[in-house]
Amino acid sequence: MKQGLNWFVWKLIIGYMYIFPPIKWRHTMSNASEPSRKTALKQAIIEVSNAWLQAESHNLHAKEVIKHIAEEYEMDKALVSSLAKLYHKQNVSEVKAKADTVVDEYESIFGG
Repeated sequence: MKQGLNWFVWKLIIGYMYIFPPIKWRHTMSNASEPSRKTALKQAIIEVSNAWLQAESHNLHAKEVIKHIAEEYEMDKALVSSLAKLYHKQNVSEVKAKADTVVDEYESIFGG
């Protein structure tokens, strides 16, 4: 059993490295040696960090609203989340077609 687990772990690691290969840096140091370029680079990185922080805040708020809706209306949180995503993406027909395809395949394999 231990050998099988090691094989599984190595397959995960190798698969991860295939999907996300190691980054190869072209430069070991930034080319922002001038003070004005360093300041601009620093401000750009801070802006990216602030954007990520804002996105995390929005995601946390959405999770809290989903939790509130699920409790208030006694619904499964996964269902509320799916409904919210469906409304957000406005792709009801695409989701329905995909679900119909899955049901059709299931019925053709296992019978109705």
